[in-house]
Amino acid sequence: MGRATGAFALVHQDGERILTYDTGVGTLTFTLRDLAGTVLREYRFDDLAKVWSWQKDYVYRDGLHLAAIDSAGTKHFHLDHLGTIRRTTDSAGSVAVRHDYYPFGQEASSATGDSERMKFTGHERDLRDPTRTTDDLDYMHARYYNPTIARFVSVDPVRGRHETPQSFNLYAYVQGRAASAVDPHGLALRLAKVSSPEDVATLLEEIQGKTGLQLKVVNGRLVVAKDLLKTGDMTRQQVSGVARALMLEALNSSTTFSLSVVRGDKIVAYGKATGDAVTIDATDFSMAKYTGVPRATFDMSMVFFHELAHTSLRGLNDPPEFLEFLPGEVERLVVNPIRHKLGLPARLEYRAMGRKDGFAELKFANGYVLVPDL
Repeated sequence: MGRATGAFALVHQDGERILTYDTGVGTLTFTLRDLAGTVLREYRFDDLAKVWSWQKDYVYRDGLHLAAIDSAGTKHFHLDHLGTIRRTTDSAGSVAVRHDYYPFGQEASSATGDSERMKFTGHERDLRDPTRTTDDLDYMHARYYNPTIARFVSVDPVRGRHETPQSFNLYAYVQGRAASAVDPHGLALRLAKVSSPEDVATLLEEIQGKTGLQLKVVNGRLVVAKDLLKTGDMTRQQVSGVARALMLEALNSSTTFSLSVVRGDKIVAYGKATGDAVTIDATDFSMAKYTGVPRATFDMSMVFFHELAHTSLRGLNDPPEFLEFLPGEVERLVVNPIRHKLGLPARLEYRAMGRKDGFAELKFANGYVLVPDL
């Protein structure tokens, strides 16, 4: 049982609230959510009349608010780059409500323009007194956020890191970068650099083929949209238990991991892990040449799993230079077992051999892959 401003909240064992009781008007609101915590439908119980009533349904596109349907009809949402609902139009296309915000989420326009609770960066806003905004709190899943003071009302359960000193301010919102970043779950900053949606879609499709997990991006965070093993669309024989376990650990960890998918980065050779941040260069894979080995042997997802094993999730290291004729512990303990389960050839050496014509050769059983020589 948690407490929001002017309301009591019943929290599910997974940490998501499912019921809120407004002590001011005596109403109980039940929210039906998907696996990512997104509100799909609202019901309300009038404590005086003892009557349940359907309130509204929410419609989404790519994890972002698209529309809401209630007894008055359909209203369409228009968002800014942070996912904040800035304009609402009716079925005729006319602007019905306008919302403007200060950088950290406080309403700059009239907060009484409508009763919509989805506000700053698409989060639910609890309104105790609808005539003022100073007591508003945004429900960000793990914590509540007060836009008036630009601070969370409890500490970040993900502790700070020495390489980013601002992260030690455990009440701060996105380390003070409210104009360019969002905090989808009230945890540490998750901000990924993306070269193109197509590159991300390719990576997620490759991960799905190896784990049976259909992933989607919701407010900048990877979540499981569908578990293909549970639905029967894939079998355990078709996926790697090592890859699946590693992916689920990363998704459910209290540690924040970030993923960047870029193009043409001369510093990143295929992939790179810096702390708990993984970067994948999609250009290197579009230029790679495969001889005697399937493409899935060395694609973006394989390098993603390799780099993920370098993070605090596993803490494994590449071999020192004088041992690069061996595959190294990451390949031996993580990536080669994934290949073995999927019937793909193992990587034999960590080092890249035969550098010529701008390409380097990576040796695998039964063949090799030529990759751009950086």
